[in-house]
Amino acid sequence: QVTNLRATLAALLVAAALAAPSTAAAAPHDAGEHFNRGVQLYKEYDYAGALVEFQRAYDVDPKYQVLFNIAESHYQLQDYANALKAFQRYLDDGGTQIPAKRRKDVEAEIATLSKRIATLTIQTSEPGATVTIDDRAVGTSPLEPIVVSSGRRKISATLPGRAPATTTVDLAGGDKKTIALEIPPAPGAGGPPAGTSPPPDEE
Repeated sequence: QVTNLRATLAALLVAAALAAPSTAAAAPHDAGEHFNRGVQLYKEYDYAGALVEFQRAYDVDPKYQVLFNIAESHYQLQDYANALKAFQRYLDDGGTQIPAKRRKDVEAEIATLSKRIATLTIQTSEPGATVTIDDRAVGTSPLEPIVVSSGRRKISATLPGRAPATTTVDLAGGDKKTIALEIPPAPGAGGPPAGTSPPPDEE
C-alpha cells in the first residue's frame, strides 16, 4: 500500500497542491510551473530534478501539500533523513486538513524511515569550524546532534586557512555515534615559515 502511494503521488497531489489558497500575489503562477515540472520529472524517474522543482515551488509559495512531494523525492534518492523530516513537517503543517487514510499512510512511511537513520554528535578540536557531511554544510561547531541517513558518511570540519579534518563512518539504522575531528594547525604555526632559516645567534 505504501509503495502504491509513492508510485502515484503526482496524480494524487497535483490538484490539491495547486488548488490550495495562495499566500502571495505573484506566487501561484511561478509555484505552479515549478510544481508541474517536478511532477513531470518525477514521472520520468529524475528524482533529483523533481526535488529541485518541488523545493522551488515550496520556496515561492509554501503550501504544506508540496512537502509530501519533497519527502517522496528524498525517499527515492535514498536520503532517508531528509525524507523523514519532510514527512514529519507535512503532518505537522497539514494538521487536521490531512485525510485520516493519508495520515496513516504517511505515518507508516515515517515508521520505516525511522529504522534507516542514525544520530551523529560531531565534536571539533576548536569551535567555529564549518562542518560538512557528504560535502554538504550542516553548520558551525559546536553543533547539536544531527540525524543522518544510514550508510557510509563522510564528515569534515575546517577553519579558514586550515586544511580540513576528514573521516568516514559506517552507520547502521539506530546508531548513535560521536565523531571527534582534530583540525590541523595553520601552515607554519608554531615554527618559522617553510623555506626560511632561523636568525643567526647574537654575539
